[in-house]
Amino acid sequence: MAGEWRELTWGDLATLEYGRGLRGHAENTGRFRVFGTNGPIGWHGEPLCRHATVVIGRKGAYRGVHYSPAPCFVIDTAFYLEPKSEVDVRWAYYHLLTQDRTCASRVA
Repeated sequence: MAGEWRELTWGDLATLEYGRGLRGHAENTGRFRVFGTNGPIGWHGEPLCRHATVVIGRKGAYRGVHYSPAPCFVIDTAFYLEPKSEVDVRWAYYHLLTQDRTCASRVA
């Protein structure tokens, strides 16, 4: 029946992808925001993730949840959300915040 709710897991909706190592992001003046475990840390000329995404820290003391409304580069201290199908990334960000309300930031 149309309009029925389906029960899904995060694994049905998206994968968590590893960021990549990157040097010089603090001095770079590229147009794409660079994210690490604790949020925005610099700029780069090319995005690693080519869409809005949720960044989840995986190393260090803070390990926050961050939202990027635009393509960005994620370094190897964090993961980024890669949807498997059409997912409202902003909804995913807010939903993940309910898992740990003390770790959040948003970049406009």
